[in-house]
Amino acid sequence: MKYKFKYDINAILSDLIYARILEPSSKRSSFKVASEFLEKPSYELHDVYRALDVLGSECDLIQAEVYKNSHFLGARNDKILYYDCSNYYFEIEQEDGSKKYGKSKEHRPNPIIQMGLFMDGDGIPLAFSLFPGNANEQTSLKPLEKKVLGEFGCQKFIYCSDAGLGSEDIRYYNHMGERAYIVTQSIKKLKKEEKEWALNPKGFKRVSDNMPVDIIQLPADDKGLYYKDKKTASLMDITNESPCAIQIFGSDAEIMAEIIPQVLEFKPDIIDINMGCPAPKIVTNGDGSALMITPELMGKIMRAVSDVSP
Repeated sequence: MKYKFKYDINAILSDLIYARILEPSSKRSSFKVASEFLEKPSYELHDVYRALDVLGSECDLIQAEVYKNSHFLGARNDKILYYDCSNYYFEIEQEDGSKKYGKSKEHRPNPIIQMGLFMDGDGIPLAFSLFPGNANEQTSLKPLEKKVLGEFGCQKFIYCSDAGLGSEDIRYYNHMGERAYIVTQSIKKLKKEEKEWALNPKGFKRVSDNMPVDIIQLPADDKGLYYKDKKTASLMDITNESPCAIQIFGSDAEIMAEIIPQVLEFKPDIIDINMGCPAPKIVTNGDGSALMITPELMGKIMRAVSDVSP
């Protein structure tokens, strides 16, 4: 037994959820609300506070199990996942732990803590994480998405977010395996050739079966979801070129190994790992020539890529 406690933690969690829905308030007030239920609490107020430590420690496990068990109630629309972040302020003046000064959504001058949340296509919460108030929202995505991929077992989905959570690195991460992405983008700010590609109605496919679709012919009430491959894929026609080398870059061994199957579809003669690019935007992310000062990471990347290469 991992924990040794005598109170009924299932009853505590259930009552906290019911109270949160019926009359949102503090834990003390929630205990008072639960005392008015038909089934009186079999625990004391101090048990509620003690249970919070256990619930916090097992938060990831609880989220994963709730998701898995939710399938017994009905199908989840988990082929489309929405991600966004928010924050909560505390009526304190000094930073404390993860409660840091940051950009409050409510424009408050108090320390805040941030939350990242995945929702499925029906708007039902899937997974969340908490992170310091002074952290960049974009850094919260990968750790939580890795949990969704591993612990939740969601492998094929379309990641949807606003522009603030659609950086190049995030788009790259969600263009691997069976994942794709949809992020907002100002067409006015695109380069001419990219603008023409985006506005060209040709090349779209239906998400459900990957069949080509003429979006001009779709009825106004159509509720289907369609996507368009990045033009770079169409430019990589190397069938008549040999020898041919494809270069990949990054600093995450797991991600770089995951992209290899897609690279192999082009049947390259050489797969080159970029370890020499000195561009600031590459080096500051730990990629390119930055790998030369981290030989252990460099070796880990090479082993990971080699293990999945012919």
